[in-house]
Amino acid sequence: MTFRSSLFKIHEPFDTRLGRKGDSLTGGEEKELFYRLKSNGVQLWYIADAIVYHLVPDERTSPEFIKNQAYGTGNSKKIHARIGGKNILLKEYLIEISKWIISFFVSFYYIITFRSSKGIMLIKFRYHVSRGLLNGNI
Repeated sequence: MTFRSSLFKIHEPFDTRLGRKGDSLTGGEEKELFYRLKSNGVQLWYIADAIVYHLVPDERTSPEFIKNQAYGTGNSKKIHARIGGKNILLKEYLIEISKWIISFFVSFYYIITFRSSKGIMLIKFRYHVSRGLLNGNI
């Protein structure tokens, strides 16, 4: 993502309650900023043809890292929803339930196509996101 510096003279930058701090894999500061800018009438652009190089270190592909990242994702959703109010938190819970339903169907597809490890990983990921959403720190 990229922004003109003048944007932050008008709008607050990233919310520091979100984002990674220390070993925490909480995130979502970009999503919160995008929602806030959009609700204030700022035009946002997605450029599908943009070429971005993003190096992913090997340690970020380990099951432990992915588990912690999923938990951080759920925790981020909880923090973001609390910032927005009780209605937003309820909406996040309902969205999470719908994602569980979809995850079960996708996992079943993986199992019947002999790719059960992908289905298992998807369910584990969803479980840890839900844990973060329900039990995460604010």
